[in-house]
Amino acid sequence: MNYPLSEGDAAMIGGWILAGGQSRRMGQDKARLIVHGETLLVRTHRILSEVSAGVSVIAPNGMYADLGLSNDPDRRVNRGPLAGIETALLLSPFDWNLIVACDMPYLESSWLRKLVATALHEGQYCVSSRHPEKGLSPLCALWHRDALPFVSRALDENRLRVRDLAFALGALELTPTDPKILANWNEPGDIPA
Repeated sequence: MNYPLSEGDAAMIGGWILAGGQSRRMGQDKARLIVHGETLLVRTHRILSEVSAGVSVIAPNGMYADLGLSNDPDRRVNRGPLAGIETALLLSPFDWNLIVACDMPYLESSWLRKLVATALHEGQYCVSSRHPEKGLSPLCALWHRDALPFVSRALDENRLRVRDLAFALGALELTPTDPKILANWNEPGDIPA
């Protein structure tokens, strides 16, 4: 499964960054951590812009205005990343939506292009990254708007694990050759000295 991505393909994709978490384990806002001279959020926004028609941030109102980024708040507050996915699918004018967490410092546009190209050719509810050791990484995935009823039902039933829903939907899993692409910074020890 190695599909080419045409120049027009990005015009059919919405880009979304989940940045509304509380970063309890990190002790500070992960989105504002600096990597290669820019915040994780700004870096992720730049990378998603290369493979989508536009990028929106899911976070509380005005939270990142100082970074020049507007945002949309979660429709369901304090319900975790699944609520962010629901918000993106509710708001998006696109069938396919690239939804990623804000805390992935080594994410590359080449990997996102592969996910997009596969989603456009395979037609699943979800095309997800898969870490070779940690398993499914559904917070770096393409979600089709047709998954929205399943996302909403899971939230209504308090089934909040994104991974469980992705499995239930039969997510197509792609594993990068370099698993570092999917690394995320959750706590201070994750950040290289």
